[in-house]
Amino acid sequence: MSQSMSDKPPDSSQEDSLKLEISNVVPKVSNASTPTSASKRRRAFRRATKSTASLVNAVHAYFKNEKQLGSPKNLQKPALRTSEALGISEHLVYDIQKKMAEHDNDPTEPFPDDEEEEKRDRSSDVPDAFFARIRKIIADMHREKLVPTLNSLLNRVRQDWSGDDSWKWSRTTLYNTLSRLGFKYTSRKSHSHVLHECLDIRAKRIRFIRSIREFRNAGAPIFYTGDTRFGIHSTPEKTWVSRGKGSPKIAGDKGSYFVLAQIGSATTGIIKDCGLIYNCKRPTEHVHGDLPVDVFLKWLDETVLPQICKQLDPVLVLNNTPHHQTLTAETKPAESSWSKKQLAEWLVAHGIQTLNCTTAKEYLSAFTRIELQTLCNKHHPEPVLEVDVLAKKHGANILFLPPLHPELNPVEQIWDRVLKAPLPIISSAADAPDLSQIKENILETVNAVDASALSGLEASCRQFENAYFQAEVEDIESHDEEE
Repeated sequence: MSQSMSDKPPDSSQEDSLKLEISNVVPKVSNASTPTSASKRRRAFRRATKSTASLVNAVHAYFKNEKQLGSPKNLQKPALRTSEALGISEHLVYDIQKKMAEHDNDPTEPFPDDEEEEKRDRSSDVPDAFFARIRKIIADMHREKLVPTLNSLLNRVRQDWSGDDSWKWSRTTLYNTLSRLGFKYTSRKSHSHVLHECLDIRAKRIRFIRSIREFRNAGAPIFYTGDTRFGIHSTPEKTWVSRGKGSPKIAGDKGSYFVLAQIGSATTGIIKDCGLIYNCKRPTEHVHGDLPVDVFLKWLDETVLPQICKQLDPVLVLNNTPHHQTLTAETKPAESSWSKKQLAEWLVAHGIQTLNCTTAKEYLSAFTRIELQTLCNKHHPEPVLEVDVLAKKHGANILFLPPLHPELNPVEQIWDRVLKAPLPIISSAADAPDLSQIKENILETVNAVDASALSGLEASCRQFENAYFQAEVEDIESHDEEE
């Protein structure tokens, strides 16, 4: 069967060059008959140029002509043959044919020239005002002990934007936004490690660094306090056992543990005879092993402050633990769980008069409980801490560490050494630990930390301070450059 010149297929060398040209524009697939996703089809179609469209159209026209002339059965699918010949998907052939059919005069009109190949702008168009909200959502999830994966974070973001119809979040948009904010998907760390970078904690951290540097420059003596918890029922970490057998568990008095508090400075080391060991008899007696407030304040008033105030204008650095943040009785706010009578009595005790009410009975008759609660919140007293009152009494200065930053406190760095002190080993459940011996071993180990050791630990803390401060400076400079 004869064919016209226009119906002749291109020679092998010409066909190879055409394949090479289109392979630079259209991605190849391993199997042309394999279905492709709609997004991949759209991307391939957007990358098609005039030369690509002309090539596809010419090859398809040739195969179609073969079909009309009565070709063998295996040539009855011109679109499939075109995709196989060019190494592109069959869907792309159909898409190009459909688009070119809409322009009879110039079929290549809807496609750009080769040098004008479309390049999508994939830069994030998320407004900068949204970045703070994203950071806050991530910080809130860590405070709630939730793991912010992309899916869980997307759900929280969509909930936060539920009332805002002007913006829709997708996985890709959220992923690009997180990358732009400097987040990366990596092995999960502790929640406290992530909370380090919350704006409120960063602000407290930079204020602490500025304050302690001012005290150092003024030559003020700086003392650090720290506390930890240890049990008396500990068994040896390693024992001799046969192969494949685990270490036996020895039952002990799991409700008995101590809270140890100590004070020291780089010039004096750990101050002897200032340590406090409190025996907590029940694990539920204090949350997280904290000292009772009255015990801590008594230790501070009678032992710590008189000792450090032997020097002029000392500074006492405290951790952000609950017993350090106790308010005075006069400045404690009314609690939301209080009864109506308690709220009325609180208003009277603080000398608050509304509608000529001066007694609790008058308040009870004139206001509802919600109104009393609102009045109490409105007249919230200025907070005053118990430790500040004691420090002012003795002539000392109080400086609080930022939350979740034990690396800025040298006394906190000695607990590993303390907890490795030789304790009476419980070899059986019947053994009763010698509490006096435990206290003696612990205090002896703590008091052995001299000025040189604590000075080295403080130098390490200063390195952390410098690193945190430098990071804030670089962050400010990067924002200024962006603006």
